[in-house]
Amino acid sequence: MPLSKFFRKSQGATSSAGEDPFLYASIHIPKTGGITLYNVLCNHFGDGLQTAYGPRAAEGVKIDAKGPPRCIHGHQVMKDWGDHIRNHPNVRWLTFLRDPLLGAISFYYFTRKRLLADPDEPLFDDKGLESWLLNREQHRWPNPAGYAFNRYSKFLRQTGKDVDKIDFIGLTDRFDESMFLMYQQFSWTPIHYRASNKGSYSPPDIDPAVLAQFRTINAADYRLYERAGQVLDDQISDYGSNYNHDFSAFCSELK
Repeated sequence: MPLSKFFRKSQGATSSAGEDPFLYASIHIPKTGGITLYNVLCNHFGDGLQTAYGPRAAEGVKIDAKGPPRCIHGHQVMKDWGDHIRNHPNVRWLTFLRDPLLGAISFYYFTRKRLLADPDEPLFDDKGLESWLLNREQHRWPNPAGYAFNRYSKFLRQTGKDVDKIDFIGLTDRFDESMFLMYQQFSWTPIHYRASNKGSYSPPDIDPAVLAQFRTINAADYRLYERAGQVLDDQISDYGSNYNHDFSAFCSELK
């Protein structure tokens, strides 16, 4: 069936989850496209979506499901909803990862913009990007000293599952491919989306020695990221010979 026959535009929160027996637990790791995914989940689950962002949630992303949630999405999924998830018989886990360096750079500019907004009371001791990448001081909030090393590993640890047991892991760097495969895997009707909350900065020039050290101290996250890429490649291979045609049609519908 051509994708245009069932691809629908997002039109606000309207439930389409139907009789889906699963509870979807969506771990939003900061700066991995989680707000774009959040918008898709809003449209798919409607009033069955519950967010888990904690008291510092950005305006507009705090939603309480009407009744038992069908999907829980946010930074604090297990912290806020652990008992509910543990007691549910059919949980599906999903998340997105990003090249660790690109994620760290994006997080630096996001943090600087947000925490230096008040010149009279800045909450961020900005010592520059390279210091942020390599500063091993314990991560503190709201006054972070530097990037939280291997943060993907720490976020995924809350699932209690090995990376290969998480139902779907997408990659921000391959976002459209990931969304296409996610829709296929979960049998969701594709919903139009546009990238949200994107940073705007020029690619920085970083000392190669700093890059090498960053990769070494974030080795666990690089392993996760590379494994997730292998899994996506396997899913594409398993899709079959129509993949390129169907994915091209999907991308055309997004424009």
